[in-house]
This record gives sequence, C-alpha cells and structure tokens, in this order.
Amino acid sequence: WNAILYDGGFSGWGWKQNALIHVDSKAGTATYTPEYYAVQHYSHYITPGSKILAYKTGKEDKTPVLVVMTPQKKQVVIAGNFNEKAKDITVKLGNRYLNITLQPHSLNTFVEKEKKRIKNGTGNATFRTDLIDAVFNLTEEELTKGARYEIF
Repeated sequence: WNAILYDGGFSGWGWKQNALIHVDSKAGTATYTPEYYAVQHYSHYITPGSKILAYKTGKEDKTPVLVVMTPQKKQVVIAGNFNEKAKDITVKLGNRYLNITLQPHSLNTFVEKEKKRIKNGTGNATFRTDLIDAVFNLTEEELTKGARYEIF
C-alpha cells in the first residue's frame, strides 16, 4: 500500500492508485487524503498494545464499528457512518451498552472514562456532590444538546 504518491497517483508500475498523501511535483504541494486523516485518527486512539475486542466491517450497512481495550484498560469504540442519513447504533461493552446516533458521513470515537466509585459508607452526600460536579462540568454543547450519563 502506498503512503505517498506523486503526480496523479500512479505507482512505480504505472497503475493509478490511492495513497495517504498525493504530491504535485510541479506545484510543489501535498494533498492529505481522507484516508490520511482516518489513519491519523485511529493511531491517536488505538495505542500500541491495544487489543481488539470486537469489530463489524460494515460492508452491508456502511456502519463499521471497532472496539479495543487499551493498555490503560480503557475501552475505545470507533464507529463510522458512511450513509446519507444519521444512524442509531448500540454497542455492547461487557454488561453495559453505548447507545449513540452517528451523523451522516462521520467517523466517531468514544473513549471510556475512568470510573469513580463511591466508597462504602460515604452515603448520599458524596453521591450528590459527585452528581453536582458532573453537571457543573458539562460543556455548553452538552448542556444545549443534552448529555447522557450512566451511574454504575
């Protein structure tokens, strides 16, 4: 597979091919393709040592899904929607479910956050404080769109 091709995207054998970066030698410019950004995206979230837990190719419905476990023991879900309309999907993550709406022509990543557990005997006051902190830390976008939180 080619990382870089120049002048029209032809391989050394003269075949028209795709690459991550196309170089125009006359203009002295480089064009980064959508595949480049996809590889950049995947390699940012799926770090060395990550293990694939599940995947769906998306050949039939144009909705590929990949679930990995990072060395830091966080699950990462990368899901694409290469359709003309938004699509609702549900991904089972152990005994929990991730319910999401994927926008059309999108690549989406969801990273499991560190779990905070209430220690035995801390009571409702700590729970209320944690809940208030979670709401207080919502972004403007989350407040506008609405955010979903699960309490474990």
